[in-house]
Amino acid sequence: MNIAAYARISHEEAGKLCKNALSDSIENQMTFIQDYVERIPDVIKERYIDDGYSGTDFNRPDIKRMFDDIEHGYIDCVIVKDLSRLGRNYVMTGYLIEHYFPDKNVRFISINDNVDTWEKDDEMLVFRNVFNDWYAKDISKKIRSAKYSRAVSGKRVNNVAPYGYKTCTEDKSFGLIVNEGQADVVRMIFDEFVNGESVRSICSRLSKKEVLSPRYSKIYDAVYKNEIKSAIRDEDENKICSWSPKTIYDILNREEYIGNTISLRRSRISYKNHKEINNPASKVLKFYKTHEKIVDESIFMRVDEMMRKRMK
Repeated sequence: MNIAAYARISHEEAGKLCKNALSDSIENQMTFIQDYVERIPDVIKERYIDDGYSGTDFNRPDIKRMFDDIEHGYIDCVIVKDLSRLGRNYVMTGYLIEHYFPDKNVRFISINDNVDTWEKDDEMLVFRNVFNDWYAKDISKKIRSAKYSRAVSGKRVNNVAPYGYKTCTEDKSFGLIVNEGQADVVRMIFDEFVNGESVRSICSRLSKKEVLSPRYSKIYDAVYKNEIKSAIRDEDENKICSWSPKTIYDILNREEYIGNTISLRRSRISYKNHKEINNPASKVLKFYKTHEKIVDESIFMRVDEMMRKRMK
C-alpha cells in the first residue's frame, strides 16, 4: 500500500495551554507512526505535516496536498497518531472517515484510537470526534478570555506591529518602538495627503522610489529595495514595491501613529470559522499615549477631516 503519514499541531497545543505538547510534537507523531508501520510490510510513501494549524481549519496546506494526492490515486492508506491530528471539527472528520475515504478506497488508521476502517466498525468513533471538537471549543474560549484580559489591561494583543513600528523584543504585548526608516515613509504619506496629493499619486511616488510595501518590509525588515535585492526571488521583483490605495488608507486611519493603542478591532466569527469581521465600536478598546508618536495630532486630525469630506 502507498501510505500517507499525517501529523499536525497548532500553536495553541504547542503552547502552555496544552500539557501534552511534548508528546504531540510533529517529530514524536512521525516517530510514533513510523514505529507502527514497521510492524506491517508496507513503507511510508509520503509525509504530510501541518505545523501551526488549528484542527478546526481544514484549509491547511499539507492536508490539501494529501487530498490532492488521494484524488490522483497516489495514496491508498492514511495513518495518524490519533483522530484529533486529522481534525477537531466533528462534522468534517466524520465525513472524511465515513464517506470520503471509503469512496476513494483509502484505508484510514488512527493508532491511539484503535481505528482501522478496513478491520472493524467503531461505534465510539462519533463520540471521540465530538469530544475533540469540544476540546477545540474549550481552548478557543480560554484563548479569547486571555486575550480580552490583556486587552482591557492596556496590553497589545496583536504581535504584529503596524508599519512604522517594531515590537518590544522582550515582551511583544508592551508598547511599540519607532522604526525610523519606515516612520519617515509614514510621515511623507501624511504630509503629501495634507498637501492635496491623491492616494493614487502617493502610491505611484512610493513605487517609483522603490520603497518596500508594508508586506515585504515585515519579511525583510528594510525600507529600500536595493538593500535586500539579492534576497528577492525574480517573481517577486514587481511586487515588493507595489503600493495599493487600500494600504495608504489603512495607514492614514491608524491612531497608533499618534501614540494610541487600539485593541479588539476585529474578531473571528467562531472557533470553526476563522474569517475575521470588524467589531462594533462599543467593543473596541482605546488607550491613549502608550508609545512614541510618529505623526503630530494636528496633522492626523486634519487628515481625518479631509477623508470624511471625501467620503461625503
